[in-house]
Amino acid sequence: MAAKPSIVGKAVSVRMPELSPGTTVKYLDFGGVTIVKAHDVNAYDLNIPGVGVQTIQRSEFECFLVTMDVKVAGVKCRKMPEEEKEILANAVKAAVVSESGITMATSCLTVALYSTSTRRDGWWHGATLVRVIIFPPGGASAAEIQVTLSSKACTIDETLMDLVKTGLNPDVSFNTNAAASGQTPRAARSSAVEPAHLAITVLGVSVITDQAPMADPELYELQPEFCIWYHNAEDPRSCLIGRDGLQCHQPALAPNTATPLGFCLFALMLPFIIIGLPFLPCRAAC
Repeated sequence: MAAKPSIVGKAVSVRMPELSPGTTVKYLDFGGVTIVKAHDVNAYDLNIPGVGVQTIQRSEFECFLVTMDVKVAGVKCRKMPEEEKEILANAVKAAVVSESGITMATSCLTVALYSTSTRRDGWWHGATLVRVIIFPPGGASAAEIQVTLSSKACTIDETLMDLVKTGLNPDVSFNTNAAASGQTPRAARSSAVEPAHLAITVLGVSVITDQAPMADPELYELQPEFCIWYHNAEDPRSCLIGRDGLQCHQPALAPNTATPLGFCLFALMLPFIIIGLPFLPCRAAC
């Protein structure tokens, strides 16, 4: 099934951490090249199979990274204060470290949060897209991390769900009991979280190199589904072409009533929609 065209966000730029001995890198067409030691940030000794140890400039080899995109439905990124965003980012890091199958510090991960949306019960609701960038520590393979996080046995969605609930939607009764017993109470429930609609979806895991362009995160569909009117507070577009469910998902003009301009356009269109409703194509067939 072909991927739907989408509106993308700007990929986060990352700064590589200090490279440690044992880190696997990409150098020319050789396989299994690893770092032996660093002379400085610009030159490293590499162990090249069939060649031996050679001093190579940093600009001449590439480091492997693992990227993973996760959609967190039921958590509205746009409404989260910085403190809650940090809680979510730390929860994602902890879940990835727990499920990666290797020992690594959270400093090996970079997390970026984006505002996105998800369709539920015929309406568009705010959600959060999380872009995780993993810098494999020395001795760890980026390919193995990718396989582990992509496998059906991986339970990162369940692990992250528990951590998000604990950090952003704690049990209020625990706060009362914890305070009474002298324990540190958990944070108050976040207004950006809809507990009944929390859902974690891993969108993809891939291996790239630090010198390759990073794909931009996909935030919104280019032609989203709607019925008569389109309302999505997370979509910055005022007017677009969507897929109207009343017209068997045929392309149709879709003012976004969540924006002032989109609301005005829909108000102008409404009389014509009412008059033309019986004549809409394919309506009877659907």
